[in-house]
Amino acid sequence: MQTDPTLRVLIVDDARVLRELLALTVENDDRFSVAGCAADGAQAIRLVEQDQTDAIILDLQMPVMDGLTALPRLRQLCPDAVIAAHSFDGEALERAVALGADLSVTKGSGLDELLDAIVVGRETRRQLHSSDKDNAA
Repeated sequence: MQTDPTLRVLIVDDARVLRELLALTVENDDRFSVAGCAADGAQAIRLVEQDQTDAIILDLQMPVMDGLTALPRLRQLCPDAVIAAHSFDGEALERAVALGADLSVTKGSGLDELLDAIVVGRETRRQLHSSDKDNAA
């Protein structure tokens, strides 16, 4: 029996087939639901301005606005969300972490592992947030 609500995941990738595959994988895992899908960073920003999300799977190479450009604004809009940078480019993944991504995941790695990493990232963020509150008191 699940006691926590499902994590709402925003999927951001310019490849329609990959967006659909990720959405299907997310929806088939009881821990998650799809908060929305975007084809570029600008569209992702518009979606999170309308509705918060718990996690973002963010492609880094996209037309219009790439993930590296969108990442700081997404982090600002969703400070508690787990952001998983998703790319084939190792250097871009390193830059994404420097810009505020919680996870760097190489495209082609298992999708179940990606979702497991998001759950761990969410728990880590909760613990850090709880620790920050305790230190402020």
